[in-house]
Amino acid sequence: GQWFLHFMAKDKAGNETADAYRSFYVDLSVPTLTSSIGTSANCLNLNDTYYFNDENGLSGTASADDNYKMGANPITFMLGTKSITPTWTDTTWTISLDEFTESTYQTLTITATDFVGRTTVNNYNVYKDRTAPAVEITKPTSGGNVDTNTIDAVFSVVENGVGIQGYSSSTSSELEYKLNTGDWTSTQY
Repeated sequence: GQWFLHFMAKDKAGNETADAYRSFYVDLSVPTLTSSIGTSANCLNLNDTYYFNDENGLSGTASADDNYKMGANPITFMLGTKSITPTWTDTTWTISLDEFTESTYQTLTITATDFVGRTTVNNYNVYKDRTAPAVEITKPTSGGNVDTNTIDAVFSVVENGVGIQGYSSSTSSELEYKLNTGDWTSTQY
């Protein structure tokens, strides 16, 4: 809270100063910070990393409180070493997709700062994944002939972001196949 320190001086002749004082604040507690990143079909939390590809960017919520009072700029955001300013609607924030680097792990730091400068920090690992996996088919050969009812397929998949279901711990992506104009069928590989 707010404190006042008073001083007064008196000389031997009996001359006395008026009460001189300074006010200051004592706040020994850090602020509370409640923050989160919203998950959806376009934002997944896998192994403490948020993978996202939403064209609107990355969104979440943040609020802060203090036992005394918050600072002039109570909640700030850093992406790596870069200070960023999200758009706000009440306690919901959104960071533009352009702020993030494609296919790069980055740290989003949300900091609450109170009136006396004490801070509370929440860090999030984020990854902007706007690149689809690459599939390369090596068998059957293009335009080749198959003389059996069973088709052996050989292929490889390169995924630098979230991963492919059956290959990584992701449950949000999958490998599918179809013959001619049939329906897509999920498969493990």
